[in-house]
Amino acid sequence: MAPDIDEHVKNPARFIGAALRLGEREQPVAAELERELAEAPRPVFSDPSEAREELWALLALPRRDLGLRWLDKHGLLAELIPCWDGNASRRTFRLDAVEQVHREVWREGLDDDVFKAICDTHDVVVDRRLNRWALTALATMLAGGDIEDPRNWASFVRRDLHQLGATEAEIVWVTGIIHNINPAILYLRGEDVKLDLRPELVVAGLSTLSLSEPDRLALAVERANRALADAVNPLDRIPEDDD
Repeated sequence: MAPDIDEHVKNPARFIGAALRLGEREQPVAAELERELAEAPRPVFSDPSEAREELWALLALPRRDLGLRWLDKHGLLAELIPCWDGNASRRTFRLDAVEQVHREVWREGLDDDVFKAICDTHDVVVDRRLNRWALTALATMLAGGDIEDPRNWASFVRRDLHQLGATEAEIVWVTGIIHNINPAILYLRGEDVKLDLRPELVVAGLSTLSLSEPDRLALAVERANRALADAVNPLDRIPEDDD
């Protein structure tokens, strides 16, 4: 095994270093190193929390989706978040949805005040570590696992994020999206669903729908505008008294 490859296997954090370069500068990994890493043993984290700081740094980058794909390709995402492992098609789809969060496909057609409300909500930094943009992207990646019951799936996500070193506030934000992503998507698709459609559900839901049902995206944006406008300007929806 080449010395550089041996160092990657002994020190899995070096994989995250490559992911950070991808997320920050879209700097590709050298082709020769890529080939050799593909044949190297899957690296193992003895304590996933040791990599939390680097993974959180990746989630804060604009092209986090590129770095996450790199980690997934080499089995590191499953090492850090074990419940992530499983169906390959599901993993690809969820990573594609994270890319849609970055590309802001969900923004097109939203009213200005609604978009501002989404930004105001997501610009908040949680526990002085990650802002909600990064946490919503993480939730978009983890929403929809191989387990059909979202509550059971969320319990696995909670367990893994806790072991990774996430705080309770971070976990609550992520699992809140996981709990509600399915009814949010049904609502955005036009179904009659009683739901408090929050800004984070709009971002995760529209990013998902843009891939699964792009023909419904215009309707979904219209319903998002209506729901969030009610929350932003509730008095606008109260009819005036007839005198």
